[in-house]
Amino acid sequence: MKRITMVLITIWVISLIGCIRVNNQNAAHSGNGDVHNEQTESYSVITEVNVDTVVERHPSATPTPVLTPLHLAGWEIWSNSVNNEITVRRDSKFNECIINSTGRIVDTAGFVLQDLTILRGKTLVLEFSNINASIFSQDRMIMLEYADNDVVLPSNINPIFGGFIPGHDTLPNRGVEFPIPNNFAGRINFKFYQAELNDLKITAWYR
Repeated sequence: MKRITMVLITIWVISLIGCIRVNNQNAAHSGNGDVHNEQTESYSVITEVNVDTVVERHPSATPTPVLTPLHLAGWEIWSNSVNNEITVRRDSKFNECIINSTGRIVDTAGFVLQDLTILRGKTLVLEFSNINASIFSQDRMIMLEYADNDVVLPSNINPIFGGFIPGHDTLPNRGVEFPIPNNFAGRINFKFYQAELNDLKITAWYR
């Protein structure tokens, strides 16, 4: 009788332990499911934050600044040689001119534009076209000077040799910007150095 009782008690204990294990496993599985749900929700939040961050880093495009054509007229050609080494003519638009030289410029030559006081405190924007048809000494394409021979330095391109715009670094039909001071006297000198100019076109704007 005692043996039967002990066997029954042993079976009951084993069954009880098995139930406890099953309940623990179910609880563990249930806990993993809750953790998975929490991770999924956290990932969604991170995704939303990332989307917002991308929007902040990539705002809508800034409107292009309005450019006003600059009337190019009344230029005065000059040269350091005895011959008139460059010619300037009007292109189809009043803000465009085309420059040629009779062979390679011996030293320096250029042309002067007067009465440009409208540029005071503004930004002069010059576009250069047909660049590759000309030859520039040591890549010195052109330099701009004020009336007192102070160099007009561009703000969006690195000049060379004290102020010349480099031919290789100037993209066709892309504006080179020149900030003009408020005390500008109205005279700009366009200077070339030992260049051979073949229909180099300049288009002028300001803003």
